[in-house]
Amino acid sequence: MDKLEAAKILSQHVGRLTSYDDLVPLVESKHVERLEAVGASSVKYKIEVRFFWQDNAIKRNIRVAGSIAEYTRGSVPLTQTLLVPPPESAI
Repeated sequence: MDKLEAAKILSQHVGRLTSYDDLVPLVESKHVERLEAVGASSVKYKIEVRFFWQDNAIKRNIRVAGSIAEYTRGSVPLTQTLLVPPPESAI
């Protein structure tokens, strides 16, 4: 797996949802996005993005966690996470 290519593709998917108000329903419904992408190298990737509370007891910050791997057996996934605070925490 081309790690630079995979990281770029994953960043695009993890970073596209950054609105706290849009993410809350995804967290509450335990939504999981499963996607496919083809890189510039023609490698086919599988992507999974999950949405959850960073601290389930407080339910304040949202963690967006994504993983990407080639569509081959034994491929080790690359992961990225993004923390999205509520609007009132914006600096």
